[in-house]
Amino acid sequence: MKNNSVSITLDMESGKMQRKLRAITKHTEALADELREIDQDECPVCRSNDTSTETVRANGPGAGEVIYAATTITCNNCNVQTNKE
Repeated sequence: MKNNSVSITLDMESGKMQRKLRAITKHTEALADELREIDQDECPVCRSNDTSTETVRANGPGAGEVIYAATTITCNNCNVQTNKE
């Protein structure tokens, strides 16, 4: 039986690559959070999708580490505010 495999060797400065990968992770997580918020932005009172969202994040000492995030959704139709943490 034939073993099909691929081997790749990369020579790079691992410290710099780790920093780059952390930056990608940090921004990918923030983008995913924002896209989730867009899907969930519906007023619980009037069910309007005409909403404004504001998110506040506090980053921790580690790359990509969020220690606190709070989102306020304001309905532009009935002015009800909903807070999410």
